[in-house]
Amino acid sequence: MERSALRARLTRRRFIAGAAVGVAAVAGGGGAAAALLISDGEGTSSIPANGGTGTATPSPASTPSVTATPTPTMTLEPTVTPTVAPNPWSPSLWFLERTTDAFERREFARDEAIDWPRGAFFMDTATGRMTGYRLREHQGDEAYVTAVGPRFVFANWSTTEGSTSYLLDRTSGIEWRWSQGGSLLAASDSFVVFGAGRDSDAEIGRLHVLATADMTSAAEWRMGRSFGGWTLRGGTGFAVFHNPNELHLVELANGNSLLLYTAPEQDPARPGFLRLQGVLDDAVDIMSEVYRGKPSDVGPFGDTAFLLQRVSWDGEPIAATEGPSRYLSTSPDGLYRLWETALAGRPAEGEGDWELWSAILVVDTSGREVMRVRSASIIYGDVLPSQRWLADSSGFVAMIADPDEPPVPSGPVRYAVITLAGDVEVLPSPPGDLGDWYTRPYIKGPVPSPRDTDLLSFGRLQLYSRRTRQWFSARLPDTTGPGHTSPWSARSDEMTFSSGHGGHGGLSPSALIGAPLVEIAPFERNPLMQFRVEGTGSCLNMRDRPALSAGVVSCLPEGTIVRLHPEGQLLWEGSQEPRTWAANEDGTWVMVLTREAMAGWVSSRYLRWAT
Repeated sequence: MERSALRARLTRRRFIAGAAVGVAAVAGGGGAAAALLISDGEGTSSIPANGGTGTATPSPASTPSVTATPTPTMTLEPTVTPTVAPNPWSPSLWFLERTTDAFERREFARDEAIDWPRGAFFMDTATGRMTGYRLREHQGDEAYVTAVGPRFVFANWSTTEGSTSYLLDRTSGIEWRWSQGGSLLAASDSFVVFGAGRDSDAEIGRLHVLATADMTSAAEWRMGRSFGGWTLRGGTGFAVFHNPNELHLVELANGNSLLLYTAPEQDPARPGFLRLQGVLDDAVDIMSEVYRGKPSDVGPFGDTAFLLQRVSWDGEPIAATEGPSRYLSTSPDGLYRLWETALAGRPAEGEGDWELWSAILVVDTSGREVMRVRSASIIYGDVLPSQRWLADSSGFVAMIADPDEPPVPSGPVRYAVITLAGDVEVLPSPPGDLGDWYTRPYIKGPVPSPRDTDLLSFGRLQLYSRRTRQWFSARLPDTTGPGHTSPWSARSDEMTFSSGHGGHGGLSPSALIGAPLVEIAPFERNPLMQFRVEGTGSCLNMRDRPALSAGVVSCLPEGTIVRLHPEGQLLWEGSQEPRTWAANEDGTWVMVLTREAMAGWVSSRYLRWAT
């Protein structure tokens, strides 16, 4: 097949629109094919396999239905013609069995305390009412329950003897279970992708099973290992699959796999990675590490560079941008990207974390800098989804310093909406105490709704409407915290979360001071790290340690210009690296140096950036 014909076949706009998934047999020659129709749902999921060891009879091999000349950005993998399954008891879904009453369903009122230790929950964005699902008989620590896309609830019960998986269709109420041989890879409102067999079947490829959401029809195909993630875009006829090195477009009607991108080769001793950063109407954004240097003062990533590649659905490279940070968020309209970079930083070679003076860069698709925001960060939370943009692409959410400086364990932070026009809307702090690790401000950060510009999910458990200024909160029963479920993976009128997850460590918040400084391009690439004393009414005490009980070195008059101390200070016994920023019960502190070479610590709430 010529390249132009292949492009027509694999471009999203060429798929037939409809409301359901269908599978149709092709008459003649004993062959079969699946026809996948579009629906308007959306879901992204990465579900842990249950470790099944079953095997499946492979579909008979056939000549690939599409061929192409391999290029650096595009190759078409050989495929197997799918086997069409007329019912859920067919060989394609041999590992599934129908079950009943495995899940318990319960309604919770707005702000009602949840007394289930494990479960998946769906909060109505208009009323705050919640619908919960859990395994009826298996409610201990070994039970894992989560939402999968807009339609399904997945659960897994593990013991030393093995594990059993369960799947509930919220639309129909039908339930399935399996004990071995299959793993749930992803689901949308139209179809489900299972992996059958083991990822180690490298020579023939792992058997994948595409089933309609009602499990009445299924098709099989083989492709490489499933380590990585699947993104199903609303039943549009394809899925995006990525592992640490490659990104594939999989045509779900027949299992043909287009290799869209391969990460650049890396030093084997320092392996890189590939991440899917955005799925657009006609392209995808992929970020990969292009080299790794030694750690340096620019941040924990050293002088590592990251390549952002935009690739069309037919494998054509559109644009490439090199950036300074792993973290990136693409605007929904595809016109802008957020990078987090470091203006200054100190590595942690002993005890403690990296110290980063972060800034957010807004760049366009060509890599041209549009805006920079100092004292702001888009890295926060406990494995939150990376999207920080509002649904209409008018602005983004970011972590900033809290001007009220409450004494909290992870440092006083707040959140704001920053528009592309440079306006800063400081958001209110979520209600509730700080007694549990997942309620700390640094963890309880916002993720905007991809459909409603005014809705924000805070820490997965709280919903805030900028339009009504109203909060809805989910109150968990213990300190386990919410799972890593994406809060916006369900229907458009729902925020979803799961319970039953223990806390774990992470980097400390960035060094944030005063109000964020918004700079519209052009601006200095390497700005001076200097500040102006402001808001004291008289002068600012400079102390020899970051504490109110420390000795006063001097009092800096209003308007004094100081710069960040170039060396910092060791703050506790056993520390290996000096610090220039500290947060404790007395507030946040910065170690500065005056023009007269006087050094000391000052309260950050009285500092503003001096450009």
